[in-house]
Amino acid sequence: MQKHKLPDDMFEVRKASAGGLEIFKDVLPGLAKDLYKVPAVKKLYEKRKEYDLIITDHLFNEIAYPFVHEVPFITVATPGMDHRQSAAFGNVLNPSYAPTLLGSYMSSPMSLWHRLMNTCIHLWIPFVWRIWFVVPLVQKEISAQFPDLPPLLELERNQSLTLMNTHFSITSPLPLLPSQVEVGAMHCRPAKPLPKTATAGPLEVLRESWRACPDNVRIKQLAPTAGRPRSRQREGVHLPRRPPQPSRVHLHATPLLVLPIFFDQPRNAMFVENSGLGRMLVWEELTADSIVDAFTDIITKPKLVSLSSPVQRERGEDVGVLKGSADDAAGARSVLDRVRDPPPRGPQLRCPAAQLSWVQFLMLDVVGFLLAALLLLVFILRRLVRAAYVIIFGGRAKKKKE
Repeated sequence: MQKHKLPDDMFEVRKASAGGLEIFKDVLPGLAKDLYKVPAVKKLYEKRKEYDLIITDHLFNEIAYPFVHEVPFITVATPGMDHRQSAAFGNVLNPSYAPTLLGSYMSSPMSLWHRLMNTCIHLWIPFVWRIWFVVPLVQKEISAQFPDLPPLLELERNQSLTLMNTHFSITSPLPLLPSQVEVGAMHCRPAKPLPKTATAGPLEVLRESWRACPDNVRIKQLAPTAGRPRSRQREGVHLPRRPPQPSRVHLHATPLLVLPIFFDQPRNAMFVENSGLGRMLVWEELTADSIVDAFTDIITKPKLVSLSSPVQRERGEDVGVLKGSADDAAGARSVLDRVRDPPPRGPQLRCPAAQLSWVQFLMLDVVGFLLAALLLLVFILRRLVRAAYVIIFGGRAKKKKE
């Protein structure tokens, strides 16, 4: 396998350390070395100043930063809020309430332990990516080809704007700069009904489990997968309006079944389950019974079925503010309506910091915990050193006295 080729089996990434980031230690430097040797890429690089604006993905894309030297550019943050990118804009988020992409789902307000872990991740991810083993290796390859180019992290700070795949109506609101624009759920559109088709096969077991499949369930043969023998093709259950993103769940007011693989997907899946938007399954624990139970819960569980109630459907329509409507006044009225609403809809517009005390917000309890742990460690080390001194030198002193 070439050094800069991603694994063919993405499930192998789940076994990698550093939350799956370790694979990019070889992938990105290899790409940086070979990318600008491609004639088409080299020609495009030479013409980059002819464009009014360059748009690039903000994540895993340091190899493209030579294109944005001395030209205006903006980024698209597909995972949503990334605290590393926010810090590059000058908006350093407080780990007492702002989660990270790799951290597990943490309810708000965070407990002492969650805020401690969140602080560690806030510091650990930038260190691993920017200082330790990714950006320095990419920088080495880029500098070898563009010796006069400024450092990549300096180019990153020149971005004029970022479009983030998130929105305050479906996630926790965070303090943002005018250059951080939330555009999540703009792609959501009303769902279309699926045609009623069915094929016989192993999934008839699901039919028997449910006795009679509801009207909103479609069972069919999946399209052939490239590289897989026809005999190994699988059948699947298609649930209409079962979108792959929480934003669409809010819009269509239907539950979601999530099977995360790596990076930020486990955190998003935990958010789906803890928010009552659907069910999460873990690949290592996947069984036929767990699949049947999950689908049964999605279709029959009152909490999930309630997503289809008029109240929840109205809540899904709140995402209509994001659907690219030209009527700004209508969008403003929708926001004002949510402000007037009683809980739980109204407080959704409040920053999570509003739920913290000043001790929690300033992380004084976390600092106190760390100091207490440090004092305990010093005390234990002092006792161990004294015990070792007595064992090593105590016998000699006793002999001298005798």
